[in-house]
Amino acid sequence: MGEEYNHALNDINKIHVACDQEYVGNDFNFKDCQEIAIFPPVTGG
Repeated sequence: MGEEYNHALNDINKIHVACDQEYVGNDFNFKDCQEIAIFPPVTGG
């Protein structure tokens, strides 16, 4: 991502993760997932 955006990923609690299109916690075991999605912090409106 480059140094300009490194701070965006410093707090793991601000990153959302999904297993097979369902949100899961950061401590979830992903071994049975067909698809894993990682959503970094974003802004919008």
